[in-house]
Amino acid sequence: MARKVRLCDSRNRNTTNTGLSDRIRWHEADMSKPLGYLGLETSYDVVLANWVFDHADSIEVLERIFGSTTSYLKPGGRLICVHIENLRSPLLSVNKYGFSGSSLENLYGESFQIYEKFGLENAQRIPLEDTELVRNDMEFWKEFVEQPILRFVTAQKRIE
Repeated sequence: MARKVRLCDSRNRNTTNTGLSDRIRWHEADMSKPLGYLGLETSYDVVLANWVFDHADSIEVLERIFGSTTSYLKPGGRLICVHIENLRSPLLSVNKYGFSGSSLENLYGESFQIYEKFGLENAQRIPLEDTELVRNDMEFWKEFVEQPILRFVTAQKRIE
């Protein structure tokens, strides 16, 4: 837990140093449980959900996480998330890119159906080769692009 606090503290310091502290807020919580204790605003323009869906150990938990995530998005707001793409990728055993997959057991969200169930539309994968980081060093990221470990997804909350 202390590791996570330091990470959040680092993000908050970086946000303050760049002059964005009045527009960006970082929160860390168990997304499968009610978040009322955090004192969050009722809606946000953007919600980042990095690797949170991969920790669901059942479809019920996955749906609670999606519910928490989307309930704080304003209509027209954007969800940006990272999922595990391929648990069986050989790259997960070598730690070349700074992480490994030894503790991952479940993978959900193979389609965009659950996004739609929670009021999200225009869900799309962001190709790894379209990211600036990968474009700047294609040789280093070649295996990562050929055998993706991660999936970047963005979707918009339906305006009703």
